[in-house]
Amino acid sequence: MDRAQTYTLEGVFGAALIVLAIIFAMQAVSVSPQSGSLGSQQVAEDRRATAEGILDVAQEEGALKEATLFWNESDENFPYVPPNEDFYAGGRNTHPNEDISPPEIALGEILDEYSGNARVNVNLYYMEGGERELQRMVYQGAPASGAVSASTTVALMDNDEIIHANGSAGAMTVKSVDDSFYAPDAASGAGSSAFYNTVTVEVTLW
Repeated sequence: MDRAQTYTLEGVFGAALIVLAIIFAMQAVSVSPQSGSLGSQQVAEDRRATAEGILDVAQEEGALKEATLFWNESDENFPYVPPNEDFYAGGRNTHPNEDISPPEIALGEILDEYSGNARVNVNLYYMEGGERELQRMVYQGAPASGAVSASTTVALMDNDEIIHANGSAGAMTVKSVDDSFYAPDAASGAGSSAFYNTVTVEVTLW
């Protein structure tokens, strides 16, 4: 084989190696984001399952309705919420511990037990004047990208008793504290209806 042929073959092999290197690099670039996306998707699915599980457990234990009735009618706010706030921040400004609040009721304990290291928002949605209104209960900031939510709805009746700061029901009902309760009587003026309002409890994790 003469020198010219040798140079030609070396050039071909060299070009082939460059092409292979480019193909490998392109594959590496395209696979990495896909892998990351799959990982993020799995995290989101896990958190969605956790949010749904929190609501399922709370529903079974009667904790959802209890939470919607947890109210201080004198302050027109949730019990133990700091001044100038209208929600629990969870772990930094609540009584009596450093866990996710609300304290003294079962939902707070369920959130502490199941949410892990995730940040949590709990929103209460109710009807007023035909519009869906929001009352934040736990707020740990604006949800980040990839946040997941789950929700369920409970019905409040006129004779449902307000849950006080110590976690016990008192003599007052939502109907009797209508003027200071966060959700109004949606059936007001509907005659003898015992229905008060519906409250959708939404848990968001990220």
